[in-house]
Amino acid sequence: VVPTSSGDWQELTVCAYGDRLAVHIDGRLVAESRDVPGPAAGRVVLQARGPEPTVIGSVEFLGPPLH
Repeated sequence: VVPTSSGDWQELTVCAYGDRLAVHIDGRLVAESRDVPGPAAGRVVLQARGPEPTVIGSVEFLGPPLH
């Protein structure tokens, strides 16, 4: 969940499963890709661009535990 410049919050959801990636903003699909390059496991990095600081209200990782 991230705030907008108007002070409202938007829900940003990123779903990654296997070679598929989907991005939703407030429940609406805005980007989707298959055969996403990169490692199958590792760190997650959040990056934002713009003149104002980005505030992240919460982050959840859902899925089976990695062994």
